Amino acid sequence: MFIRATFLSVLFCGVLFTSAAQTASYTKADTARAVRALFDQRRSSARALTAVGGTAMGISAVAAIGGASTDDGLVRAFLFGNAVLLSAVGVPLYLVGRKHHKEVTLAQETAIMAAYEQGQRLPPLVIQRLKRRHFAL
Repeated sequence: MFIRATFLSVLFCGVLFTSAAQTASYTKADTARAVRALFDQRRSSARALTAVGGTAMGISAVAAIGGASTDDGLVRAFLFGNAVLLSAVGVPLYLVGRKHHKEVTLAQETAIMAAYEQGQRLPPLVIQRLKRRHFAL
């Protein structure tokens, strides 16, 4: 009995999700708006990653300079340890932010949108990254 009820509920959910996916049709304007939302989101996350990474690197530089200027061994070890830790966190965040920023420039968005409006398909990477939430914005 339990297995039959579970099977029926799974089947019902599968039919429900399949029908919901099939009914979602978007116009060209909806897709253009979603692509712009995707690029805006990616640009703002790139700016945030770059800012957090750059801030962490700046603080680590200040901590390293402070550690170099003190004579107390414990304070020096603490400041250098914090400098290394913040650099280990800040450098990857900064580099990932810069990489994302290069991927989603305004010129690239303009070129993709111009090609899309002329009837060309969106690039596969853009199609892959478009989610339902971009259409809702």
